[in-house]
Amino acid sequence: MISKTEIKRNIKKSYLKFKWVISIFFIPFTKSSEPIENEALSEEELRNPLILVPHADDEWIGCSQILKNASEKTIYYFNFLGNNYSKENELTRLHELKNLQKQIRFNLQVSQKQEDYKDLEKLIIENDFSSIFIPSPIDWHAEHILTNKIFLNLFPNIENQKIPFYFYHVSVPLSRQMEKKYLPMNRKDVKEKEDAFIKHYPSQRNLPIERFTLQNRLSAIGSGHFAIETYAKISFTTWGKLLQFIDLYYEEYFLPLKHIIDFPIKIRKAVDATFETFLSTFEFKTQNSED
Repeated sequence: MISKTEIKRNIKKSYLKFKWVISIFFIPFTKSSEPIENEALSEEELRNPLILVPHADDEWIGCSQILKNASEKTIYYFNFLGNNYSKENELTRLHELKNLQKQIRFNLQVSQKQEDYKDLEKLIIENDFSSIFIPSPIDWHAEHILTNKIFLNLFPNIENQKIPFYFYHVSVPLSRQMEKKYLPMNRKDVKEKEDAFIKHYPSQRNLPIERFTLQNRLSAIGSGHFAIETYAKISFTTWGKLLQFIDLYYEEYFLPLKHIIDFPIKIRKAVDATFETFLSTFEFKTQNSED
């Protein structure tokens, strides 16, 4: 017998899917939200990318087209587990990631959970990576932000590698003010992304993959593509300042994003406003330091 909680969950899921279908219908009439001059990732950037992954499934939600199109690719999996740090969940999530690996074929390194993350530093120094992708820190999820802090602390030791790095997004889309690159997706690519997620991540069955591909559709408005995955680039200095800003204003600007992830246009506006606030605060502090 189905519980009342399960019935309520199914009703909410059906309601949200209906809303997203309506949103998709209006995409042709929606004003472009992305600068059309965005460039596609280059062949060199796709030669041998490294993707830093806090949670199993982030890599597929944010970087499915990189995984499909890159010649060689490596995932460094932090093995973070959100609110469910149990041995059973740890094994389940790793098993799901390895199932995706069987289909997509990528190199996988699971974090040794060293406090200084020397294993990640060693991985980057000893391999000829052409690009690095990390989850955007403009997010409500503390472990996405933590991933940025870990990598930022390692950056001075690997800076001479001169590897370009980009943000990818999971639940929270990238701000349109960011300089971005992209990879295009057609209808088949979107369907394959949804099907692979459902197949390989059964533990995440309550996570609506349609919400993520809807953002891919919205990002493509004005680009001439059916959908696109986007990846943002900012300077090392701005990245460090952004993480400081997040520490100061996490509860005011970032934690509330969790409550609007199911509203595709609303969350885009919130992200743009938050990043604009950061930029104005950063410029203000810069001007004060120069006076």
